[in-house]
Amino acid sequence: MLSAKLPQPYTQNWIAGILATSRTVLRIGFAAGLLCTFMYVPKSFAFTDSFISKFLDFAMTNVAGRRQLTKWEQEIKVVIVENQPAPPELFRQVAHLFDEFHALTGQRVIISTAANVVDGNVLVLFTGNLAQALQKYRARMLPYFENATALERFLSAVNAASPCSVQVTFDKPELRIVNAVLVVNWRSALESSEQMIATKHDIARSVAYLLGALNPTGATTFESVTNRRGKLTDFSENDKAFLKILYNHNFLSGITWYNVVQKLRSMNP
Repeated sequence: MLSAKLPQPYTQNWIAGILATSRTVLRIGFAAGLLCTFMYVPKSFAFTDSFISKFLDFAMTNVAGRRQLTKWEQEIKVVIVENQPAPPELFRQVAHLFDEFHALTGQRVIISTAANVVDGNVLVLFTGNLAQALQKYRARMLPYFENATALERFLSAVNAASPCSVQVTFDKPELRIVNAVLVVNWRSALESSEQMIATKHDIARSVAYLLGALNPTGATTFESVTNRRGKLTDFSENDKAFLKILYNHNFLSGITWYNVVQKLRSMNP
């Protein structure tokens, strides 16, 4: 189910947002047993070298000199916390992105906006005062990191000029994603419509990143939220195809570049 305890300043907006994403409730509640079967790739679809190259740019991460895939292999429990009341459309965007991801992949997602929820594995922190939020929620963020050193490293690297900062924690050696933190500094989004779009683009890119689109440089040149030069605020058709492949049961966390290429080529008609 989709669990959401609504922040009082935006109750009506949140009701609209939850209704807009109500398909998540239905899929999790009534079709959980069927979702694992929908991701088979149609036999008529051809994985060209160009398509495979784009997928590798989208999803492969470099670990100890080896290019490998990594993803969530357990229920994703998103906890959304606000340091100050944030623009409701940014809340709705985050909920929409996770809902769309669930619809694409069948991966179970639960979202809560209750500040006292402590058993999540994805923490999304909205703030209009970055320094204050990082200090106030330092202890709250610690369980999402491998250790205190990793947390402090993240906090020191947070860029006040960037709308989003994201950190993913892996379960070694399998390289499954086990925790993630996304800090959204929304203050600049209020300055202009262009800044709002830029913030939404950074949110979309960061959500894709924590779901496994681990291209850290934004160097992708095709249409994708991972492309820093673009202004996409929602998953492109490329992103949707790549997320489906990434969360296909044939691809487990830790699979290497070579094996990914071989599996995709073997799936060609």
